Amino acid sequence: MAGYEVAVATSHARRVGDEVYLLLELLDADLPTGDAEMRLVLGERRAKVPATVSAPGSGVLVACTVPAHVRGRGAWHLALRPAGSTSFKRIDARLIVHRDQPVAVLPGPAPKTRLAAPAPRVAERSTAGAVRARLSHAVRSMRSKVGR
Repeated sequence: MAGYEVAVATSHARRVGDEVYLLLELLDADLPTGDAEMRLVLGERRAKVPATVSAPGSGVLVACTVPAHVRGRGAWHLALRPAGSTSFKRIDARLIVHRDQPVAVLPGPAPKTRLAAPAPRVAERSTAGAVRARLSHAVRSMRSKVGR
């Protein structure tokens, strides 16, 4: 099931005191105006906050305030349950929150896959390191021959 597509130019998040104000413009969404509920998911953490849906023109605006006690650091996945609905529908955007940094809305669906971890790097000796290793080996073998 596809999620609600978010307009890039008009959607934003900003800090207001300890809270985060989130405004999303949903494209091609036919939603009833009025009260709604926003679900935020970050790993095992889940929160629901009240939201308001309005249709001031051609688009549908969804506004909500995320209180400080709900917020955690990371990329929150969003879903919306409009008035009269029994289920949440995914919003193709994430709310990025980190301590002491600006908040942001990252539009677009979350990636379906993650990149594999890079292969470990093999330590390569520099030319100087290779010369030192050879010299120290030569010095040790000379000392053993001399009887020290």
